[in-house]
Amino acid sequence: MTRIRVDPKELRQVAQKLDDIASRIQALGREALEITLNTPSYEGQFGPKARTMGVEAEARCVTQSERTSALSEELIAKAAAFEDADQRSLESLNQLGESMNQWMEQAAPILAPLVMASAFPWQLIQQHLRLGSLMDADGPSLGPLGPPPIRPDPPVGIPPHVWYYLPRDDQLAILMQIAAKARPDPTVWVPLVRPPFINAEAWARMPIEDQRAILLEIQEWPAIFGITIGSTRYVRANLDELNKVWYYDEDGNVVEADLSYFGVEALSGEIWVEYDYEEVTRPLTWGEDAAQQREILRAERDQSIAIRLLFGEIGADRIIQNANGMWESVAALETIENRIIIMTDKDMGGNPDRLYDINGNPPHWGSNWRKESEHTFSAVATAEGQYYGLYSSRGIDPQRFYLAPRSEGKPPLMTQNAFTQAIDLAAVAYELQSSGQIEDITIGNLEKLIGEPREVGAVCYAHRCGPPGSPEYNLSIYYCDGKPEPFSDKLHADPDVGPMALKAIIDSNQTGGWFIQETLRIDYVPNE
Repeated sequence: MTRIRVDPKELRQVAQKLDDIASRIQALGREALEITLNTPSYEGQFGPKARTMGVEAEARCVTQSERTSALSEELIAKAAAFEDADQRSLESLNQLGESMNQWMEQAAPILAPLVMASAFPWQLIQQHLRLGSLMDADGPSLGPLGPPPIRPDPPVGIPPHVWYYLPRDDQLAILMQIAAKARPDPTVWVPLVRPPFINAEAWARMPIEDQRAILLEIQEWPAIFGITIGSTRYVRANLDELNKVWYYDEDGNVVEADLSYFGVEALSGEIWVEYDYEEVTRPLTWGEDAAQQREILRAERDQSIAIRLLFGEIGADRIIQNANGMWESVAALETIENRIIIMTDKDMGGNPDRLYDINGNPPHWGSNWRKESEHTFSAVATAEGQYYGLYSSRGIDPQRFYLAPRSEGKPPLMTQNAFTQAIDLAAVAYELQSSGQIEDITIGNLEKLIGEPREVGAVCYAHRCGPPGSPEYNLSIYYCDGKPEPFSDKLHADPDVGPMALKAIIDSNQTGGWFIQETLRIDYVPNE
């Protein structure tokens, strides 16, 4: 439905200006006539022509003046009509409010228990009904403070001079937020939601029009976009735009789906993510051995570890080249979370011997399965012999690996803009996964395989061969990783453009170990 916002006062002001213009046009016509009436003639030729022009000029000015005056009168009539419609609608709203209040008072003994036991939004309805008091007895109160105030008085924490300056729809939005148990900051309140990259004091001093302009511009940003202030990067993610997954059907055609492909609910709204660019990209010291390197990595914050792990395991270039780069990143981080869950499970983690072997992986997912060991993100992510990419140049010194010129005059692997875009995506993936805003996308067909629901998905993953559309697509990496066995290598098979296979624990075996099996495949779909 189209919303029409009209200020009758402004209509009257424009009408008055049109009246002034009409008067000036008439005056100009009279002046032109007076000037030409006494124009001297030369042999009876010039004078009559000049007087004729003056008469015509006056006639045209009178016509234009009348048209302008008619427009002025029409605007005044429109202003009166809008005021009348507004007045009648608000009077009707008041009558409705009184009727509903009387009805509720009469029905209270019967309905009160039902209303109390339900989620009936009576407070919100009352706030809507209070809008009926917007109009004064003598018409709209359009003073220097802007639109008429919404009664009751401003909510706690909002200064009156700010509250009465707000447009009606913003005031109503605030009342609705309060009804939903949202509370304004009692110390610093701003009319519109402040973007995190703008200082609170500076935002509070901005005119509302400027605030609106900034927020409207942000709404036009791409799905993931950020700006840098100093060394801090502020990234906004439009979650509604991220609900897309791509996969290949049996005929090799690309199919677009939503997050139901992973068996999880869709995302909505937006989030802001902050990270320190220098922190997550600076070169770390190379340790003398794996143990020392692990301690160097563990000194980093979890966010830095996560971004470096994704660059090392998946690749900064692949993250933005693959349309499913976000979901590969979330899935890789989810395997860490699932390992922590298993290690702290009383039936599984409480018996280290049962976890002795999982598809050949050594039994130390960050804790060596000792009871006194830590079960934290950093401990599991930096475990020796597990996420190898974190210990590579891509994880230790990502800037140099991706942005430095290569040998033989080759250009860097990525441009600065592309590299920053990859960090933005990785930071958003970590925020979504670590905050629990998205459910475990790695469960896949696990329930079908084991015959019962399972809340813990994949604990590891494997890259497969590519490229898409080739016979080698989805073959084991042993066919494409350049190993010396000539019988296994496939010509043109490339692990950098193949899918990711997620694997979860299926069952125990007779020796006390556990079987794992692929439960989900995330396809590599090049961005167009």
